[in-house]
Amino acid sequence: MINKLICILLLVLYFILIYLIYKEIKNYKYSTIESFQLYSTNNSNKINKINKNNSIEHFQSNVNEWTSTPEELNASKTGLNKIQKDEINDLINAKVNHGINEKLKSQISNNNVRNTAIERGPIGPAGGEYIASGMLINKEYGTENDQIINMNVSRSHGEGDSGKAYLELKDMFSPASYWYFSKEGKIKNRFDDFCLTTNGNLESDLYMSQCTEDNPNQLWEWNNKSNRLVLQNSNKANSEKCISLSGKKTDPHTKLAGCSNNNGKCSGSDKRFLRLKECNQTINDNEIWSFN
Repeated sequence: MINKLICILLLVLYFILIYLIYKEIKNYKYSTIESFQLYSTNNSNKINKINKNNSIEHFQSNVNEWTSTPEELNASKTGLNKIQKDEINDLINAKVNHGINEKLKSQISNNNVRNTAIERGPIGPAGGEYIASGMLINKEYGTENDQIINMNVSRSHGEGDSGKAYLELKDMFSPASYWYFSKEGKIKNRFDDFCLTTNGNLESDLYMSQCTEDNPNQLWEWNNKSNRLVLQNSNKANSEKCISLSGKKTDPHTKLAGCSNNNGKCSGSDKRFLRLKECNQTINDNEIWSFN
């Protein structure tokens, strides 16, 4: 009886073991084991899109690691050497320089086109040393409360009697409003580089004429103590000839700003002209000048 029970128990254990083995085999067969392809290349695009994340090898070139030589494999994986880097830098620099040069040529060409359509301005003064330059301002009539400049010395576009210097409303854009006082003593106008000139007679108006080396009536000096502009050959013990202003008047020889004809009778043509005056120790405001 006992032997039969043992046989039955062993038989039950056998079937249980067989069942466990079968279950284990079944679980292993249908388990989610990750599948992958051995490699992918650019020649198998469709497969790559499907199994992109399941591929062991991903090659970005056409080099085949299974058939290529070691030299080809090393060349595909090694970075640029120094010579190759220098060649690439040279190509980039050449391209950039070419682009910059083309841009500059385009700008120069455009500027030349614009310049041909605009009249060239007046020529500046010849080379030399200048002790003062700018607008020539009179103390009495050039400023308001000695602060705001409202008038400066200008000149008509002529020479001699038709090219006199006079006081005009401030015009900072007119070349006739700018003057240069050279180290030699000449007062030049920027419009045509002519010199402020006198005939040497007292109470005579100053005028513009071509600068010459041997003309003493074009030589002035700056009096640092009084800020007067004094004729160099007029120095005397008690008086000297300096630049002052006339009273308002109409000049029949000079076409002034605002006039429509040369008869000097047009409205608003009265001006104060620069004139030569005998200056004594008493300093008047209309004798005091400044370059601004």
